[in-house]
Amino acid sequence: MSERKSLNFGLLKLGVVGLDPRNQNWLTKIRAVVLSSILSLNYVLLVIEFFAKLTEIDALADTGEMLVSCHQCFTKMLTILITRPKIERLLEKLARFKDFATLDDELREDVTSTERRIHFVLKVYYHNARISAITMVFKPLIMKSRIFPIQVYNFIDLFQTPYYQIVYGFETLSIFYLFYIIIGFDITFFSIVTYIYNELKIIKYQFQHLKITESDLENGFKRLSEIIAHHDYVLSFISDLNTICSLLFLNQFLSAMMGICMSIFTIISHGLPMSIPFAVQHIVFIIGINLQLFLSCFAGALITSQALTVGNSIFYAPFWLDAPIWVKKKIIMVIQRSQKYETITVGKIYNIDLELYTIVLKASLSFLNAVIAFKQQ
Repeated sequence: MSERKSLNFGLLKLGVVGLDPRNQNWLTKIRAVVLSSILSLNYVLLVIEFFAKLTEIDALADTGEMLVSCHQCFTKMLTILITRPKIERLLEKLARFKDFATLDDELREDVTSTERRIHFVLKVYYHNARISAITMVFKPLIMKSRIFPIQVYNFIDLFQTPYYQIVYGFETLSIFYLFYIIIGFDITFFSIVTYIYNELKIIKYQFQHLKITESDLENGFKRLSEIIAHHDYVLSFISDLNTICSLLFLNQFLSAMMGICMSIFTIISHGLPMSIPFAVQHIVFIIGINLQLFLSCFAGALITSQALTVGNSIFYAPFWLDAPIWVKKKIIMVIQRSQKYETITVGKIYNIDLELYTIVLKASLSFLNAVIAFKQQ
């Protein structure tokens, strides 16, 4: 097994807010309850504020981005809390993945190189999200204006000392809680997908380099059975992951579509010139949500492509051409199984792949055109 740097990094971020499924003592439970209550309150207030301003098209600019972020965070928090036993079992199953130290040098370098590249991309994603959160928190201070980072308290005058400072601190806590849940969950998911991708790559390599000789038939067939069983194990792991994430991704993709639309609309509505905090906040948000969307689709595409090519690797492997008929039957079953691949889906409606990424972007821009046309009327 590799060091699992990316996975540990993601779970560590979830642990900050008491949502690491591996570590559940009384202190983390209290922290999770308190912070979840704060997030839930802000989410409810944002929804109320948004619908209270629904007749004003500028409501999209005032509360849209924050509502999208809170919605994503809220659904991820609920997913973690509701499916915690499933997540724990999934992490336990991950421990049965191959130890990289036992692999051939060439294969080990290949899979560790993949992990290093993905870890770098996830660090970029993390720092982009952190810049967005910090900008959101400090924008009122930089602009020297008494506004709240989350504009949901317009129904009551809280801009006088000490109420403003109290609410400002409350919202700052909410934003960083939101940041840790989203970034922790996403990095954990992307890390698990990376390990699945590498595991399927290892299985392909094992099939391609399997040798069954007449002098060692028993051990050769035993090794073949082990590889087939491990392949089934990885496919069941993908199915378990999809059970946890499928509905969540339906919410995430819909909210990402709205988020892209609202961010671009906010920038268009504001016009030029833009202040530096305003530009940084909204541009970084657009980059972040596009990166999240792209990484999710790319992750699904990786699993799909790798799962499909397992069958090709077996078909062109030389070991089974002169094997007994019962071995050939087993091989045919594995090839057929790989064609009915497991993958990650959006609400079990669409497979998550790069085509879905373009669909969401097109839908976002179409919705943006409708909003702009409505405003001009």
